[in-house]
Amino acid sequence: MARLLHDNAEASRAEPECHEFSVYQAIDDPRALLLYERSTSDEAFQLQRRTPHFEQIIEQQVAPLLDDRDWTCVEPQPA
Repeated sequence: MARLLHDNAEASRAEPECHEFSVYQAIDDPRALLLYERSTSDEAFQLQRRTPHFEQIIEQQVAPLLDDRDWTCVEPQPA
């Protein structure tokens, strides 16, 4: 699965609206993963979820391997 996540992250980073795409693995549970994406807008994020690479890699290959899947959207707070 690591190679699939790397391939998706690389393709996502190539998108002009993507500021960051990182893959994290929990130290105490190697099966727990976090995909962190920072986009220019929510619209850009939603478009990214409809790209061919997301559909082929995440939806078709990674999602079936998951025990659980949660989405959380956050935004930065002013200092």
